[in-house]
Amino acid sequence: MLGKPFQVKAMAIIRARTTIENPEESRPHVVVIGAGASLQAFPNGDANGRRLPLMRDIADMLGIRGRFGAAGLENDCVEDFERAYARLADDDRFSGIVIQIEQTIRDYFASMQLPDEVTLYDRLVLSLREADGIVSFNWDPFLFDAWARNRGIASLPSIWFLHGSVRLASCGRGHSPGPIGSVCTACSEMRTPVPLLYPIAQKDYATNPYIAGSWTEARRALSDALTLTVFGYGAPVSDVEAVNALRDSWFARSDRQAEHVEIIDRPGMDTDVLFEKWRKFVPTLHLQHNEDFGSSWISLWPRRTNQALRRAITEGTISEQFPLTDITSLAELQARIREIAAYESPQ
Repeated sequence: MLGKPFQVKAMAIIRARTTIENPEESRPHVVVIGAGASLQAFPNGDANGRRLPLMRDIADMLGIRGRFGAAGLENDCVEDFERAYARLADDDRFSGIVIQIEQTIRDYFASMQLPDEVTLYDRLVLSLREADGIVSFNWDPFLFDAWARNRGIASLPSIWFLHGSVRLASCGRGHSPGPIGSVCTACSEMRTPVPLLYPIAQKDYATNPYIAGSWTEARRALSDALTLTVFGYGAPVSDVEAVNALRDSWFARSDRQAEHVEIIDRPGMDTDVLFEKWRKFVPTLHLQHNEDFGSSWISLWPRRTNQALRRAITEGTISEQFPLTDITSLAELQARIREIAAYESPQ
């Protein structure tokens, strides 16, 4: 006779399979990611140990602090890199220095590589579906590369790089983007790198066709979304225009009385501080704080997040979890995702 622990585990597996094998179509789950997401994904750096810099240490880590000295901003670039950069960019006398700074930043991030084993970003892109979307404010190549190496495994979410990415290029007509060095398949024009740095006094999201189109698509997805996850994005003062645009889109079609917002932030972060920062996105108390991706809705119910949440709201019951966090082999993770995705209708 089977023992009780075995029976309980067997029933849990059966309930999880019921959720997996009976997927429901849903409004989008949108994830907004910032630098904190990449830091959590790569705490020890890239495949070669190259560290990810934050704005507060980018000048020293990349050895460009001295280039701000010509304008008397050598200390300012450490205290507030974006503001110091904006002052340089606004002065034609320093146009050559600005070009050097931009190229140094682009070269550093472009040299970073994903490790061969499973990364958090592999889990993220594989745990969302085609109707979902990721809004990224990061320059690093990791999300782009994770999407690229998993795109044939299952339908994946759209990704909008609202501040560009070092891997991303687009033609001048706003057709589908591609990797740097590629040719646009629609107009045969050589794609050029998407801009990365935007002076904070005039963050121009309209001039570049790719950036403008990405904002349009991201705002549309946010307005339709059932669930919003904010992962490692601190809503900095320099991004107030972007944060307001995200909020306006989130409330465009709904007063958000039933929808949920999830914040994934670093361990030890004061929950009350996070709630205060994001309260304008949450008119009710439907906000959850998780300290790591592994305990997030996306990780606990990969490719079935909204389905599990909707059941909790409408039926008052929690779907059995089926996280894939114990899988460290990329091939094994991809095989497991194929099994889950096999029950989904083609989009």
